[in-house]
Amino acid sequence: LGVAYRESDIRNVKALIVGPPGTPYEFGFFEVRSACHPAIRISAANMAPKDYPGSPPKVTALTTNSGRCRFNPNIYAGGKVCLSILGTWRGERGEEWSSAQGLESVLISIQSLMSANPYENEPGFEDAKGPDDQKAMAQYVAKIQHETLRIAVIQPLEGALGIQKDGSVIPPEEITKDSDDEEDTFAYDDEKSIFEPFGDLRKRRFLWYYESYLQTIDTAAQKVEKDQQFESMAFEHNGNTMIGKFDYPELRKRLEFVKETLADETQRWAVEGLASKKNESRIAASLKRQHEQIIEDLGSRKSFAANLSLVDDNPFVWTITYFGRPMTHLDGGVFQIKIHLSPRFPDEQPRVFVETPIFHHRVSKDGVLCYFPSRDEELKYHIDAIVLALEEESPPFDPRTTVNLEAMKLFWGTPEEKKKYNRALRRAVERSTDQSPMAEKKPVMELGTVLVVGGCGFLGWNIVDQLLNFPSETDPSAALPKVTGDPRFEYPSLKSRYPHYIAKVHVVDLRTANNRLPGAQYHEGDITSIPSMLEVFKKVQPDVVIHTASPAPLGSTDELLRKVNVDGTKTLVEVAGGVHGDWGKKCQAFVYTSSSSVVHDTRSDLINVNETWPYVRGSLQGEYYSETKGLAEEIVLNANNNNPSGMLTCAIRPAGIVGEKDTTVSYKMLEHGRDASDLALRFQLGENNNLFDFTYVGNIAYGHTLGAISLLATAARNKAGQAAPLDHERIDGEAFNITNDQPLYFWDFAHALWALMDRPIDPSEVWALPEGFLQVVGGIAEGVFALLGKTPRLTRRAVRYSCMTRYYSCQKAKLRLGYLPIVDMHEAVARTVSFWNATAAADNSKKAQ
Repeated sequence: LGVAYRESDIRNVKALIVGPPGTPYEFGFFEVRSACHPAIRISAANMAPKDYPGSPPKVTALTTNSGRCRFNPNIYAGGKVCLSILGTWRGERGEEWSSAQGLESVLISIQSLMSANPYENEPGFEDAKGPDDQKAMAQYVAKIQHETLRIAVIQPLEGALGIQKDGSVIPPEEITKDSDDEEDTFAYDDEKSIFEPFGDLRKRRFLWYYESYLQTIDTAAQKVEKDQQFESMAFEHNGNTMIGKFDYPELRKRLEFVKETLADETQRWAVEGLASKKNESRIAASLKRQHEQIIEDLGSRKSFAANLSLVDDNPFVWTITYFGRPMTHLDGGVFQIKIHLSPRFPDEQPRVFVETPIFHHRVSKDGVLCYFPSRDEELKYHIDAIVLALEEESPPFDPRTTVNLEAMKLFWGTPEEKKKYNRALRRAVERSTDQSPMAEKKPVMELGTVLVVGGCGFLGWNIVDQLLNFPSETDPSAALPKVTGDPRFEYPSLKSRYPHYIAKVHVVDLRTANNRLPGAQYHEGDITSIPSMLEVFKKVQPDVVIHTASPAPLGSTDELLRKVNVDGTKTLVEVAGGVHGDWGKKCQAFVYTSSSSVVHDTRSDLINVNETWPYVRGSLQGEYYSETKGLAEEIVLNANNNNPSGMLTCAIRPAGIVGEKDTTVSYKMLEHGRDASDLALRFQLGENNNLFDFTYVGNIAYGHTLGAISLLATAARNKAGQAAPLDHERIDGEAFNITNDQPLYFWDFAHALWALMDRPIDPSEVWALPEGFLQVVGGIAEGVFALLGKTPRLTRRAVRYSCMTRYYSCQKAKLRLGYLPIVDMHEAVARTVSFWNATAAADNSKKAQ
């Protein structure tokens, strides 16, 4: 039901009734108001009498095809609506109007007349069950069904779209609002501009129900002959009947043309929008501002992962790249959603299409999304409602959402049918990554000669693998151990999703005997030695340096951390920038692997922290590794375009790296999952209400390559004498958080790892130990173990780490680098455990031999 009125006279009301599904009135647009136009219009020319609500409103049905169509035994061609609540029909005691009732009661009563068998509404025919009656019932339903499509669906839309009888289209002029004339009683004629509040609603619902209309036509056309005359009913009389003939082929033709014209109108919005933007209209500025605000909001919230952009910088056409939420049926999917906005927004509401094929009960086969924003005047509520429509897995039944008939039937069917629905949805999700623009228009990155410093380490190896286009997936000699034959560990290839790189790849590391990849050239060198680095640079002649080398955060001495992270980085930057002499070429881009911990004191909670936070140093910094990383980052960023070569620099701040070959974050958890008893696995440090960033190593590597290609682009602009990027666009001299943009509750991550090790933990059996108590125990353990010259597993630092909230915003990387996480956390966990399990199995096999 929809209701509208003019501010000048709220006693005169218009409403729209959508025909109930499962009836011959199904999804017809029956308008209710005070004047006539095609559709059942229940008019209230003086709808509210002077003594209203003491007396019932005066209602007249007007969708009667100019008085020629009686849609129901109780809704006459002349407009009379026979209802006891209106006093137009004698009713039983208690059915009459009372002042406690209102317009909603009237509209619901009218809608109730639109039943599956309206034949029985005629007095005296309630109990008619004979063979002739059954035949008449079917004939009556058949002609109502036909006329609902013709009069209550197609005709009003043809009028609203300017479709002429000859098939031409003359878009109607924009409706001019009448002056606030108190005498206006909604008197309609074809020559005057009229109050039409439901035109846009009809168009949007038409797109929702288009498949239902076609199915109705195809089913009904098999039961009648073309040009077969309607049968008259015993209760129909001259001037109060429904006369006509069946012509479903013509209705289908008209229906399809309405849809085509609606599509053309939607495309016109984009053209009108660009003109509106050029004219600097208020609506264009408002939409642009809303777009920017929503992007900022998406960066700060963690409820879902999505990227928002304008198509051709047109504020009237938006694209959402939506990433399926982990642990849902959409997990791992990537979906493109396009939002078309009218220059008359919000009077005309957005038309939303899911462009990535998906089998979903709220998405039509044509991709039209059915959703309900809580507020229709602000687009942030539309974005929320769009995501909710896709993600909601157990919604209450709502017949309005019948937009995909096959999916709807399975979704609301038997348990077995629901399983079929889920399987079909999952297949669509799995295919979505191959059908996403990233897969279809796979970017190519030309980086020239790249020197990866520390390329035999965990992150460095993954960067080299990515730069070489994943020989780990294509070359058996470089293949990573992986579990096979288990669907839990099946996922698309990395090569199919990350960019294609064109680069000559060199690696320098202190030792290069292990973790080598075919296609890269390896050099041994000491980054703390100027002569050693000059020798390497003279051989390699790099265009790009990606510096990942660092001692392990835990177990390394302060002396080693400072020597490598601070002194070594200073040496490397100076050599790369030509400070220590010419080595034959000029390096253009230097990307440094910093750490998200440079702004963390190791104790405080961090909630969606961005790059504006200051470094934490000295006595406030509880971890010397982070101290040295911060110092090194400053050295790198201060060197930006401040060296003999004009080399540009940036820093990447990873957060909680996990994945294949991880020996730190996930490794300790996996060790515990392997070695601990069932009882020990049930113990949990803290209440598990702390969100924490874990990031797949491939996404971190991708952040580095995006930094490199962006610096090269800026260098090319500088060389060409073009204007420098604006401050909000700059890459050079900047640091970027790189995360999976999917923070998890800390112990949920651990439990997910253990579950894939076949050691699942029932949440009801978890014993959550208070952090305060554990800090005391950890302190005692540290004291005791110190006497033995050892370090306990349970330390105060480990307790705090397990209980703190720590996640970061990567919005800056999204906006400036174009970063989006490619591998989600569900897959990251599976990849991490697959490598661990397969490696452990191989080790056990060797031991057995």
